[in-house]
Amino acid sequence: MRRDPIVAEVRRARETHAAQFNFDLRAIYRDLKSQEERSQHEKVSFAPKHIPPVEIKELQSLGLAVEAITQDGEVLNFGRDESKGKPPVLGMGLLSLDRRNR
Repeated sequence: MRRDPIVAEVRRARETHAAQFNFDLRAIYRDLKSQEERSQHEKVSFAPKHIPPVEIKELQSLGLAVEAITQDGEVLNFGRDESKGKPPVLGMGLLSLDRRNR
């Protein structure tokens, strides 16, 4: 594997910085936050992406199975269950008339 000199330089700088704080992650974090606060650079933050909720009935109408896990760890299953096979023919509607004559 080719050694990238820029990556090597960044790793050396990170190692040197961490050694100044005896590799204590909390101390490193506090130092980096302090540097960030003193910095004159503009700070940018992004709002979290909102994922709209999908109703289980919508997923079922697409023929999808849904497994939901509650906060208590209970597993709830909704939707199509492949192990049950095809649903029974109820004999209702125009198409069922043709089946009766067979």
